[in-house]
Amino acid sequence: MGGFIPTCHTQTFVEVAKLEIYMALFPKQDGRRQTPWACGRNGEIWYATLAPEVDNLTVIENAKRIVDVAMPQRLSTQHGGHYYSFISREQLLNVLLFHYKSNGFFPTGSICIVDKREWDSVTVKHLGRSFNWLIWKPRDRPSEYLPVTWIRIPSLADVVNAEVEFETARHAWQAIEKARIG
Repeated sequence: MGGFIPTCHTQTFVEVAKLEIYMALFPKQDGRRQTPWACGRNGEIWYATLAPEVDNLTVIENAKRIVDVAMPQRLSTQHGGHYYSFISREQLLNVLLFHYKSNGFFPTGSICIVDKREWDSVTVKHLGRSFNWLIWKPRDRPSEYLPVTWIRIPSLADVVNAEVEFETARHAWQAIEKARIG
């Protein structure tokens, strides 16, 4: 129903932060296809829900690597920004996996994520086979359009190069710190 809940809405930021320590933000849920993802503070594991039926763990991990580069997890945001960051990343992960399932490879380039689509993709299972078709949504033409979110999806090779560059820079920084300390 929603509405004002005094015990939740009247807590201080410190009280809410303490609650987050005891509550898993994105827990493992029985009956859902999920993948563990180290997205929280200090590598805390959150579980992303997977809609496409992709069982190849290498494909899933590579898709997560692409998302990590294309849309890094934001943790230092107020008012639940870390939550919205994760569900946006989860959506992109599923977009990549749906593309991989349909085409056998990950897309690269720019992608636009919108919250209102003019059509829905529907998949129905019947007699052991999956059927997919589009259903157009009846809705009025909007009086104005809002900007959308564009995301650049790197190739898997670009992701590997970025990871190597990061590790090289990290090792160089550690060597500088070690030499500085003595």
